[in-house]
Amino acid sequence: MRCLTWLSAPGSCTEHVTPHVSILVTGAPLAARCTDVAAALIGVGWTASIAATEAALPWIDADHVGTVTGSPLRVHYRDPSSPSAKDPDAVVVCPATFNTVGKASLGIADTYVHSVLCEAIGARTPTLIVPMVKHSLWNHPSWAPHLERLTAAGVAFVDPRTGEDTPNPVYSGTSSEVTTSFDPQWIVAALGRQLPS
Repeated sequence: MRCLTWLSAPGSCTEHVTPHVSILVTGAPLAARCTDVAAALIGVGWTASIAATEAALPWIDADHVGTVTGSPLRVHYRDPSSPSAKDPDAVVVCPATFNTVGKASLGIADTYVHSVLCEAIGARTPTLIVPMVKHSLWNHPSWAPHLERLTAAGVAFVDPRTGEDTPNPVYSGTSSEVTTSFDPQWIVAALGRQLPS
């Protein structure tokens, strides 16, 4: 378990604050596993919230999100009269579509999820992306530069098929298999590697 620790004054006791992770979910089949990712992170000491794009909603059970995380699924910007959410200590995007990776690389923050992601990257908040992108899009000429730009900004990646830190495309027709075999512990391990010791 990772604890964020501050000393309020010399000789005083140390306060342990539970770290918070924002799990961002975009429109690909792996979205169905978002609560499993949240549960795995909660199991090692994080608190978690889940926000999703409109395109991800068909794969998500919003009631189950509330049960697992203790907070409702977020899709839209908050009402101006509502209090601001606390800045997360880490951000996990699982899954990330071709569109989302491109927006993150270019700084396009036109939805709530993409705003959280762009702000995390700009703030150098530990950010982990699990791209679920088919082979034909992977070969688009903009793709490799997007990955390079995000890597240079400190973003880490996880392959949704193997858990390795070098992502690869998901071939058409295999998304169900990839979704079923995905291990949320890959996220726990990758986030642990990205955080300062």
